[in-house]
Amino acid sequence: MRFRSTRSVLLVTLLVLFAGMQILPELQVVKEANAVHGGNLPILGLFNEQRKSNAVIDPGIQNNNLFQMDVNITDAGPWKSFDINLTFTSALAFAGSSFKAPGCPASQGCLFDGKTTFIPVGGNVSGTGFYRFTAVNTDTSTPYLSGTGIIFRVWFKAVGNSGQTAITIKSSSIIQNPAILPYKPIHGYFDSGTTLFDYPFTRSTDTATVLRTVSGTNSTPSVTVTLGTPVGTAQPVTLSAIGLPTGATAAFSPSSSCTPSCTRSLTITVTGGPSGATRTPSGNYSIAIL
Repeated sequence: MRFRSTRSVLLVTLLVLFAGMQILPELQVVKEANAVHGGNLPILGLFNEQRKSNAVIDPGIQNNNLFQMDVNITDAGPWKSFDINLTFTSALAFAGSSFKAPGCPASQGCLFDGKTTFIPVGGNVSGTGFYRFTAVNTDTSTPYLSGTGIIFRVWFKAVGNSGQTAITIKSSSIIQNPAILPYKPIHGYFDSGTTLFDYPFTRSTDTATVLRTVSGTNSTPSVTVTLGTPVGTAQPVTLSAIGLPTGATAAFSPSSSCTPSCTRSLTITVTGGPSGATRTPSGNYSIAIL
């Protein structure tokens, strides 16, 4: 598994290998350019690079102050177009977006910079409480983008001196390759009226490997997730894991909830057995811990 922070979100890379009588493990083979490897859904999420989080909680962001959120894609495989709709309350106003340099350069992970054939198509629209951005590739010879990176950046302006809102990726938002790709969303959050509650979020390893057995289940070694000393008044936090492949489950011990400072042990269990809907496919998976 590979971890990275989003509430802080942490991404963990999970490597699933087959343990059995075969000489080689079962490997993921991309048979077509528009195939996506089996098992885990891509993650489509909002992320504030300055705070390393999908949540911007800052009493210092006052009326008309700006902040930036990246719309990220993780582990999607090759893809070629998007139609993403963000919604929020009157606590925020849309203040601009970019998917190419200078606002969103390739050197910072922006996927569309330098791709001259990717163009907005009728969907770069904003209004009270929403922003929608659509772009497609018009070049049939090189139609596919990398499956991990920044799709675009959006700037928001605070309305008033004390506001809170979720920044939601609407369920109608799509990623295509050209078929529509299912994904798991990580929504954003803004709060300028709450006393700051923040804490460092770390893990004992960036990767974990598990052997998928011929039958039954098998688990990774425990990964220690540490929520450090908070800034502000500590509140209970509930941890979860998303992006798990088919047949895999995540468990936090002794429970998924704690109040920082605290630690939890994460174990991911995969399912063996004959090929089918419940067996965990071999491969590398990015698991988000939030």
